Amino acid sequence: MNRTLLVSAALVAFASPALAADPMRPVPVPSVPVVDTSSIWDGFYAGFHVGYGRGEAYDAGGVISFAGSDYDSISGFFGGVQIGANVQSGSIVFGLETDISLSGLSQTIVDGGGNDVIVGLDYFGTVRARVGVDLDGVLPYLTAGFAYGQGYLDDTDAGFARDTNFHTGWTVGAGVEFAVSDSMSIKGEYLYTDLGIRSYPAAGLGGPWDAGVRFHTIKLGANFHF
Repeated sequence: MNRTLLVSAALVAFASPALAADPMRPVPVPSVPVVDTSSIWDGFYAGFHVGYGRGEAYDAGGVISFAGSDYDSISGFFGGVQIGANVQSGSIVFGLETDISLSGLSQTIVDGGGNDVIVGLDYFGTVRARVGVDLDGVLPYLTAGFAYGQGYLDDTDAGFARDTNFHTGWTVGAGVEFAVSDSMSIKGEYLYTDLGIRSYPAAGLGGPWDAGVRFHTIKLGANFHF
């Protein structure tokens, strides 16, 4: 009996320091993976965008006037897709991007007969160079290049066909892009675009009309990098 008590006491004495030490052990903290965005800008990407634009229709003499009103508030929403490629050298990023958007930019004026005369854009797009600075996954950039689009003049209420014409011009602007993972980024961008002047037959409106469209746009987009 005494031997059993002595053995039990020895076991308790041996185990006590270990049990007392257990609560003092640090609790392991799981490590949070760090997303490496250092090379996200280098390579190809594709994505989509939505935005809003506002501008005016103009001719060689300035803003186009019709039925006592000016086409000085061409406006509406648009949305489309883009594809591009970047090359990064140190913190400087050089790129080339092309995009195309379906457009809701237009303005309606009522003529003397009560008919709606609409000037607007069916679609527009750009091919632009970009240059920016990588600030730890944030890319502010400047951009400029070629612009194009299909304009239209519509007075079908007055009995003549809808006229369309293909415009070309230029665009310039700036933006900022944020890396949200190693393969995805989001961006905001401002562009000023001038699509140049083209001639529209406009037979029912005493044409031809020489008309151009220039406008400001702001858009948000997402890019997927590969």
